Amino acid sequence: MANDRDQQNNVEVLEQGNIYFCYRPKVEEHSVEGLDDVQRFYMVLKPHEKASYRLIVVGQKQLPEVSQHGQQTWGFVESVSSDAKKIEQGLREKTYQTKTRGKREQPAARSVGEGVYDLAR
Repeated sequence: MANDRDQQNNVEVLEQGNIYFCYRPKVEEHSVEGLDDVQRFYMVLKPHEKASYRLIVVGQKQLPEVSQHGQQTWGFVESVSSDAKKIEQGLREKTYQTKTRGKREQPAARSVGEGVYDLAR
């Protein structure tokens, strides 16, 4: 439960919720065989006690390895909405026009995993 303290470890849980992972293939890529075929990697956070969704872009197209010393990576919150459909719309297939290459198709994001999370201090 959010804002509870774990007395043994002196850990304060700030937020708990569901987490979803997805990626968007590169433009015109329909099959993905590795990170070179991925344009963006996303996480969607849905807190249990709030009616909000956060779409987060992970910069290195993968999560860092788990280690005792930690590993830094970068990311940013691309959008926040109380409506899941607005987040989902941002992950849909897109078609756009360019001057040099004409009509381009950006594939929809694809789900790769889900789970639960705790944000703790």
